[in-house]
Amino acid sequence: MDEERASLRTRLRFSPHVLIVVLAAWPGFYCLREAIGAGIYARYAATYRQVDFVMEEARPNGDAPYAAGHLEPGGLPINAPLAGAAPDWVLAEDPATRFAVGGHVPMWWSPQAPIVGYGRQRYTNGALVARLPTLPGWGVTLGWLAGFLASFWCGFAIAARMAPSRELSTEQTLG
Repeated sequence: MDEERASLRTRLRFSPHVLIVVLAAWPGFYCLREAIGAGIYARYAATYRQVDFVMEEARPNGDAPYAAGHLEPGGLPINAPLAGAAPDWVLAEDPATRFAVGGHVPMWWSPQAPIVGYGRQRYTNGALVARLPTLPGWGVTLGWLAGFLASFWCGFAIAARMAPSRELSTEQTLG
């Protein structure tokens, strides 16, 4: 009579095409992030205007110092991130601008545009004019979207031409 013996089976599957898709998605998501910001600027371009950010006070805030102030005209309170160490703080978005109480810094502002964060300490409202001299339009938005689509298309095209998944399996009879 045949006896069934217990066994332990191990399988390891490696799919190289998944790595290609992930590596292609990385720059693709960067392009998408930039397209979202550019699209908001383009959509609300008629409502943006240059206003002055008036710096009132530097607040250490642990490892994330910022300048508290307000917009002129209007008086809307707003903050801007700082870089460096006290007392030699500079604006993080424009290292050429040192913090000074009462200092005026031009920035883009729209009362209608949503405040969307994209990238490090970058927002669709409150962008310094020194960092963004002109607002991006629809052409820039479409360019970033094309980069997003091209990145994913290349990743999937390369992955489709790769060899199939590889599998390594072992079986150990017990007892």
